Amino acid sequence: MSVQTSAANSSAVTAASSSRSAYTNIALMAGLQALAALTQPGPKRPGKDNIKVNYADAAQVWSYICGTVKMFPHLIWWGDYSTKKVKNADAIENIAIASGLGGVGGYVAGGGTFGFAPDPPSAIIGLAEGAILGGVSAGIGQLRTASYKHFAGFAYGICHGPIDGIRTIWVDEKEAFTGSSSNAGNTILIDKPKMWGGEHELGGIHATCDIVPGNFWPTQLPNVYLASQVASVTAYSGKALFVMRGQTGNANSGYFAATPSDSPLVRPIALEVCRFPNNLGVPAYKACGSDSLDANPAEVAYEWITNTVYGGRLPASRIDLASFQDGAETHFNEGLGCSVELNREYDVESALDDITALGDSAIFGSLHSGTIKYKPIRRTYSIASLPVFRHGDDASVTDKTQYNVLEIESHELGTWKGTANDFKLEYINRSNKYQTEKQPAQDQANRLIQGRTVTVNKNFKGVSLPSVAALVATREMRAASFPRPTFTLYVNRDGYDKEPADVVKLISYKYGWTKILRVLEVGIGKEDDSRVRLVCAEDLFGVGAAAFASSSSGTGTGTGFIYPLDPVAITDYVVQDAPYFLTKDDDPRALVFAAKPNNAQIKYDAWVSTDAGVSYSEESSDADYAVKGVITEAVDRLTAVKLTSLTFTPSNTIDATRLEDAAAADIALGNNLIYWPDSGEWGAVETIVDNGNGTYTLGNIWRAVGGFDSVPAPHVAGSPVWFFTYGRALSAEYAAATALRLKLLSNAPGSDYAISSASAISHTTTTRALKPLPVRGVTISASYSLVQIGSSDDVIVAWDETNRLTEGIVKLQTDAGVTPESTTTYTIRWYATEGATILLRTESGIVASTGSQTATMTTAEEAASGSYLGYLSTKYRVEIDVLRGAYTSTTYIRELTRAGGSGGLTNIANILPAQIFDEPFAIGNDVDLLAVEFFS
Repeated sequence: MSVQTSAANSSAVTAASSSRSAYTNIALMAGLQALAALTQPGPKRPGKDNIKVNYADAAQVWSYICGTVKMFPHLIWWGDYSTKKVKNADAIENIAIASGLGGVGGYVAGGGTFGFAPDPPSAIIGLAEGAILGGVSAGIGQLRTASYKHFAGFAYGICHGPIDGIRTIWVDEKEAFTGSSSNAGNTILIDKPKMWGGEHELGGIHATCDIVPGNFWPTQLPNVYLASQVASVTAYSGKALFVMRGQTGNANSGYFAATPSDSPLVRPIALEVCRFPNNLGVPAYKACGSDSLDANPAEVAYEWITNTVYGGRLPASRIDLASFQDGAETHFNEGLGCSVELNREYDVESALDDITALGDSAIFGSLHSGTIKYKPIRRTYSIASLPVFRHGDDASVTDKTQYNVLEIESHELGTWKGTANDFKLEYINRSNKYQTEKQPAQDQANRLIQGRTVTVNKNFKGVSLPSVAALVATREMRAASFPRPTFTLYVNRDGYDKEPADVVKLISYKYGWTKILRVLEVGIGKEDDSRVRLVCAEDLFGVGAAAFASSSSGTGTGTGFIYPLDPVAITDYVVQDAPYFLTKDDDPRALVFAAKPNNAQIKYDAWVSTDAGVSYSEESSDADYAVKGVITEAVDRLTAVKLTSLTFTPSNTIDATRLEDAAAADIALGNNLIYWPDSGEWGAVETIVDNGNGTYTLGNIWRAVGGFDSVPAPHVAGSPVWFFTYGRALSAEYAAATALRLKLLSNAPGSDYAISSASAISHTTTTRALKPLPVRGVTISASYSLVQIGSSDDVIVAWDETNRLTEGIVKLQTDAGVTPESTTTYTIRWYATEGATILLRTESGIVASTGSQTATMTTAEEAASGSYLGYLSTKYRVEIDVLRGAYTSTTYIRELTRAGGSGGLTNIANILPAQIFDEPFAIGNDVDLLAVEFFS
C-alpha cells in the first residue's frame, strides 16, 4: 500500500511539473512571436503624393451627347484628400475565432478524442497551447495592421449641357449606382463600402455626389463643394459636371479605397448619361424609342444648327420651326431616335450628315422662304396626285405646254452590278449592356438576279436599340438593293416651287419610261436662262411604281424579251365592303386583300372607277399582299373561345415567313387578324410555329372576334384563310348602292401591271358599316360550351350585348357586354330541327339593356306552339338578330339537343292504334313490336 501511494504522489508531481513546463513554453513562444511581429518594419502612413491620378486638362474638348449613352468622363479636379486608420472594431471577434481554431488543433494533435476515450495530459496541454498561440497571433496581427481608408473629392467633366440625368454609374466596370433619367441638378449617394472587400481589403466607395446639369450662367452657379475647395472656381457655364464630394463636403463622403499599402488605387468611372434636347416647343416628342431613352433627331438637328457654342449659330428666325416640329412628330411616331456621343471637335456639317443619315431626312435652305427646313424622306404621297413632268413628244398629248422637261442631262437606268443584297448594320446595343452587335438584312430577289452575294457593312452613329437597328437596316437594304441613278432635269417654270425632298412623276415619251423621282438638289436659272435644274434620284418608295416601255421588236407585234421581274395579273383576291371597325366611318368603303401572284411582285395599287370603267383613279397605292393559305382540320360552329390549334398551309412559303406571334394586347389593337371567306368569320391568331415542312401550326385562334360583324361558323377541312392584317387596301368613301369597278395593279421592279390589261372587279357598295354588331358570348343554361339540355329543361338563352360605335378594340367572344346603340332591339327564334326545320317560337322587340340579355322558351311555351311536334323536340336551333331601325345584324346561331327526349318511339301517344295493328302485317298486340310497325 505504501508503495502504491508513493507511486501516485510521484505521478502527480510529474504531471504538475510537466504542466508548468508547458505553460512556460507557451509564454516564451507567444512572447517571441509578439516580439517578431512588433519589430517588423510597417508601411508608412500614406499621403497625397503617393496617389497616381491620370486626369485630363480642364480645357479638354467637351463632348456632345444626345439620347442615352455610356461615356467615360474626364477628371478635371481632385483634392480634399485625407486618410483614416481603420479601427479594429472586429479585433475581439477575430481573436476569439483564431483562439478557438488554434485550441481545437492543439487538442487533436495532443491525442484528444472528444469524449470517446479518456484524454491524455498531452491533449489538455495541446488545447491550451493552441488557443493561446492562435489568440496571440490574431491579436498581434490586429495590433500591427496599418490599414487606412482613403478619402478624396473628384470633379469630372461630362459634356455640353444641359443633361437630363445619370441613370447608371460604374466604377471600374462594377455597377455602383442606378437612378433615373431625370435627376440632373440633384444630389445622390453612392453607397457601396464593400465593393472591393471593404476596409480590411481594397475598400469600396461611399460618396455624396452632385449632378451639375450644365445650364448657362447665371442659372448655373459655381458648385458649392468645389467653391469650398478651389479659390475662384468657375461656374462651368453650359457644361455638365459630376462632382464626388470629399469628407469636407459631407461626413464620411469621399471614401474611394482602403489598403495597408501606401498607394491606393483610383479607379476609372463610367456614367450612363441621359440628354434630350428640347428646343422645338414639342416636349412630348423629345424622347423617342421603345424605352423613351433616345433623343429626337429633329431636336438634335435644330440644336446643331442654332447652338452658339458648338453649332451653326443661326438665329431661330432663320429656321422653319413648323417643319422641324413635323419631323419630330414623325420620328416619335416611328420610334426612331438617336443616342450618340461625339467626343471630338465635330463641325456642324459632319454632325448634320450623321443625323440625317440616321433619320433618313433632308435639311435644306428654302429658296422661297429663305429658312432652313427639315423633311423626313417618307412615303407621304399618292402617285395619282404627284406633279407630272413630261419629256419628249406623244400624239396623245394635245396640250404641248405640258412638255415641261426641256432636257434630261443623264438618263441611265442603272445596273444591278452596283447594288447590294446582304447588309450588316453595326451598332451599340444599349439594351444589352452596350455591347457591339450587328443587325442583318438581306434581299433574296437581288441575290437571285445577280447570282452572288454582295455584302455591305455600315456603322450608323446613334443607333442604340434592336428595333431601331432593324428599321434602319431594312430601309438601307431597300435603298441599296435596287439601281437608282441620279437624273439631272432641266425644266421650265413649272419647277419653280420644287424643293429638296419633293417627289415628282417623270414621264419620258422619248425614252419610253415613267419614274417616281425624289428631288435632291434645286438650282435656279439666271437672267438669260429661265430653266430650273432638278437633280433627282428614283424614289426609294416609288421603285415599285416605275414603268418601262415594252421591249418588243418595235413593231408592236413582236414578243421581244420578257423581263424576269415583270408585273403579272393579280387573280386571287377578296373585295367587299369594309366592316365599320376598320374604317370608323358610316359611309361604305371597299376593302381589298390580295395574294401575291409570284415573288417578283413587290406591292400593288387599287384603282377604282365609278363610271362603268370609262375612267379609273388610284385610291390605294403600295398596298402589301396578304398571306393566304388553307387549314387542314375542320372547325365546328361551336368550339372553345380560343381554338387550341390548326394546321395552316400557306400558298406562298416565302411570303409566310412574315407571320409572327401576337400577344393578346397586340390582337386587341388589330394585329394577326384572319378572315374565313367561306363564312365571312373574322378571327385572330396568337402563336405561329413554322413546322419546317411547308406548314405552320396556328395556336390560340380567337373565334368570331368582337368588334367585327361576324359570328362563329363551321369550316370544312381545306377552307381558305387570309391573314388580311398583313396587307390590305381601302378605297375612298362612296354612297351605298354605288356600282364600282376595281382594278388591282401589281408592282414589280420592272414596272406596274398595265391598267388596260387588268381585269375589272365589279362591286356594289352596301350599308354594311351601318348595321349593328351581332351579339356575342351566347350561352345555353348559363354555359358557353353547353350543347345538350335535360329532358325536361326550358331552353334558356343569354347573350352579351355589343356596340359598333364604342367598341374600339378587338374582343373575345366571352368578353363582357356593353350598352348598345340607342333604339337597339333583339329578335330571337327557336326552331325544332329533328327532320325539317320548324319554327316553334319567335320573340321580337326585346329592348336593349346595359350589357347582357336573357330569353327563355319554356316547355309550356313549346307545347303551346302552333308548330308543336306533339312532344318536346330532341334538337333545336336558336337564332338571334340585332335590329336598329332598318338595319339588321348578322344572325348568331346556336344548336343544341335534349337528353332523353320524349319524341320518336318513346311516346306511344304519338302513334295511332290503327297504325300499329292494321294488316297486312298481322302483328299481334305485343307492345314490344311497336318499333317494327312504326318504321314500316
